[in-house]
Amino acid sequence: MVQPVVLLSAICFITVALGSEESCYFTEEKEDDCAAVCHPIVKPLLRYFEKIQAKESQFQKDYSELKKKYTDLEEKGQEHNGQISQFQKNYSDLQKKYSDLQESHSELQRRELELISQLQKDISDLQKDKSDLQNRVIEVENLQAQIDSKNVEIKLLKDKISELNKTNELATKILRDDIAKLGEIVKNINSDNGAASPSPTRTVQQLPPPSKAIPDRCPQSQNETWILQEIQIPGSDPFKVVCYSDEEIGSGWMIVYNHWGETNYFNRTYEEFERGFGDVGTHLTDKYFIGLERLHLLTSRNSHELKINPYKCDSFVVGNRSESYMVKANKGCTGRKLPNLRQVKFSTWDRDEDGDPDSNLAKIRSYGWWHEPRSGVHYTAFSMMIRRKD
Repeated sequence: MVQPVVLLSAICFITVALGSEESCYFTEEKEDDCAAVCHPIVKPLLRYFEKIQAKESQFQKDYSELKKKYTDLEEKGQEHNGQISQFQKNYSDLQKKYSDLQESHSELQRRELELISQLQKDISDLQKDKSDLQNRVIEVENLQAQIDSKNVEIKLLKDKISELNKTNELATKILRDDIAKLGEIVKNINSDNGAASPSPTRTVQQLPPPSKAIPDRCPQSQNETWILQEIQIPGSDPFKVVCYSDEEIGSGWMIVYNHWGETNYFNRTYEEFERGFGDVGTHLTDKYFIGLERLHLLTSRNSHELKINPYKCDSFVVGNRSESYMVKANKGCTGRKLPNLRQVKFSTWDRDEDGDPDSNLAKIRSYGWWHEPRSGVHYTAFSMMIRRKD
């Protein structure tokens, strides 16, 4: 309000001064003239000043509001700065936690690798122990098989000794009878004082003529433990076999494979095993095999059972040459565990048919047989016998 009044006074003063150079004092009349002159000029100025003042007031109000907003923004900015600082602090904490987690993860990975390595070592040790145990089991089975075969051998030897004792007793009795008869003859000669006497009549036992029919099997009843017999089956020439009998298993058993002791005698070619070889005899240690073709003809023509040392099977059939003399039937087996020979082909060192491309069991074990690669059981001494079931 001060500036408009000062301005108005200045304008009036200039106007009056221009109207009169003599005096600076206004008369009443001049004041009225001055008012008449100044009013049209000053009134717009006053209105202008009023508008300016209103605008200034509005400006002051807007300024105050802007200042307040600025203050509020500063406060908010400070608050945001505080939040940013907190976020930065939280981010730093998260980074530290992430770093700790990475270290923990690395440590866990390291421990995991150590555990995996230890587990792999333990598994390897267990597999080695399992392999050693399996080898031990195989060794025990082989030893048991050897013990069983030795027990059978002992039994056979006892039977042989018993038979020899019986033969010896019979021979001794015959010799004693002959000596007694000879003594009677000498006594008769001496009693006649040299007189001629009729010669004793010599009785000759008439034996029945030999039969031309050759049997095709071992006898179903026999008194001796072993007998050597010639048989003939359709499709084969006559051949000799050993027939076995004892009180426990009965008669009618034909020994087809007699293998005693660890020897290379049976490390022969496939053709030899097909034809058969060896000296067939009743001695316990005689080594022979009747031949794969004959074994096929025997078992395929009639039903046979099988016995190998402590093992006994109710059914046993061998295929022909085109089937590699495969075991086609091996059922109803009793005794200690016998390897399943069904569908197993006969193998020799020169014809590997054991089904394992990485080994030749016949060559390793030094004898031809139906070698089964999944079983560690093999024989060092045995008699393989078959018997017709009809």
